[in-house]
Amino acid sequence: MMFKGLRRVAQVACVLGMTLCAAPAAGQIRFGGFTDIFFYASEDSALESRSGLDLGQFILHLNSSISSRASVFAELTFTPRGDGWSTEVERVTLKFHYNDALKPSAGKYHTPISWWNVAYHHGLWLQTSFDRPQAIRFGSRFVPVHLLGAMVEGSVFPGAWSFDYSAGVGNGRADNIAEAGDGGDVDNSRAWVASAGARHDTFYDLRVGGSVYGDRFENTTGARTHEYIASAFVTLARETPEIVAEYFFVHHEDQSTLLTNQHHSFYVQLAYRLPWADQTFKPYARAESMDIEESDPAFLGLENDHRRYLVGLRADLRTTVALKLEGQRLREGERDYFNRFYGALSLAF
Repeated sequence: MMFKGLRRVAQVACVLGMTLCAAPAAGQIRFGGFTDIFFYASEDSALESRSGLDLGQFILHLNSSISSRASVFAELTFTPRGDGWSTEVERVTLKFHYNDALKPSAGKYHTPISWWNVAYHHGLWLQTSFDRPQAIRFGSRFVPVHLLGAMVEGSVFPGAWSFDYSAGVGNGRADNIAEAGDGGDVDNSRAWVASAGARHDTFYDLRVGGSVYGDRFENTTGARTHEYIASAFVTLARETPEIVAEYFFVHHEDQSTLLTNQHHSFYVQLAYRLPWADQTFKPYARAESMDIEESDPAFLGLENDHRRYLVGLRADLRTTVALKLEGQRLREGERDYFNRFYGALSLAF
């Protein structure tokens, strides 16, 4: 019996080894990633440490074409904590490319509820600024930035103007509404999202569009909340100039009291790639606002009045190395304005 068990283990190990060895032949696995090293200084009295050096997230991308029409993509993050590192699967998708107009997929996504959330993923090197807008920062409860489910997307009517769309359904917010329902849907109801946009490739890469999102989840009192979110965006994607503006509207209805709360947020970011020094330097500025109704139990603890203004300079020292200097002035809730500074070296590999 013991030898039969050992033989079975050996057979399983042999099959696993052959599978792993054969994987590159079926489709090459490509690796890439990002990381950051940054210095921060803040006047925020609520912080235990007001200045110091930090190692940013270490992000790993894996991409494999398993056939001429199918591919697998995964994004892993390793985040330093005070007691070690935490690891998260941020995105993992199996996508079928039937044609440009029809690309169904399944997995975990960055929710297409925001242009920024889809254009700039983990890896600060990707985006112009150091910080994401407050409304869509990772870990925020304001809008769900991740979705586990199925999606269909595509681009139609190619020409000077073309139109993009995406639609999906999946698990909504988890018990911690800042997280996605990776381990299963906690309330037996599906979230849905749909987005559409138009783009003009010759007019400064103009993009305009919006999205809608719906879900149900339990708030901090245990009551069911119906959530509807709408957003709109306009961008000029070229860097001379770069303009990004987004608006978010969040509607919550408490099913136990039938009381409604409505929340708003927007940001506008401007940047311009300077023509000198081989176009190394890119100054930028952003203004953002977030207004949250204090009576909403789903957003209990979120600052009800957030304002932030920032200016910065990005210097692309090499194709995959960017230096960012960013100063911020912000106010949260009833607190006075305070200042914050970041200096970051962002890397892609």
